[in-house]
Amino acid sequence: MGHKEQRIFRYIWIPLSIAAIGLVLYFLVGRLFTDNIAAQIKYVMVQGEPENSSSEGIKFSEVTEGEIEEPEIIMPSAGKQYGEIRCDRISMTVPLYYGDTDEVLSMGAGQSLLSGLPGQGKTILAGGHDTTFFAPLADVSVGDSIVLACTYGTFEYKVSQIDIIDGADYEISEDKEQLVLYTCYPFGKTDMNRTKKIVYICDKVSGPVIGGGDSEQQ
Repeated sequence: MGHKEQRIFRYIWIPLSIAAIGLVLYFLVGRLFTDNIAAQIKYVMVQGEPENSSSEGIKFSEVTEGEIEEPEIIMPSAGKQYGEIRCDRISMTVPLYYGDTDEVLSMGAGQSLLSGLPGQGKTILAGGHDTTFFAPLADVSVGDSIVLACTYGTFEYKVSQIDIIDGADYEISEDKEQLVLYTCYPFGKTDMNRTKKIVYICDKVSGPVIGGGDSEQQ
């Protein structure tokens, strides 16, 4: 290799190679870290706003019993908030969005689009970041009351079981309505290799029933 080629290699190809390696590392590791930081910044901003400002002007229904015909319900739109999850004992109030994209999880809890809606007699599966909105779940115990208020009713669930699982190895119940909350475990860790999750299984106590749903309280 001549002197000119050596200079080109040193001043052009080496920096380009380093930059390429940096981009690969960012998308493999750094993006996860920066997304988490961004979520924490948004969380602090939301927590600092006036009470109930996280509800985006949504009016939650206070209906707690009876039957609601499905045509009367405005179905939630993907990426939009339609509810709120509360646990008074630990002073937790979290906006609930329909969908569980990274953008959604930076703003609150995200419900899987593959799960049911409150009142349908199916499992409602919602996740959140353990370092932000779902951090208070570290203090939840079996027997605690979890309230899910949405645009067409207010539902109460009771924590019946807390499990720690590896990966996404959890079977959704098909025979009764449950609210299942999950987040990464252990709480507050920044290890990008975490595969464990903590799962809170909550049985329905009260709330209206959407026509054709399970009318029996658990």
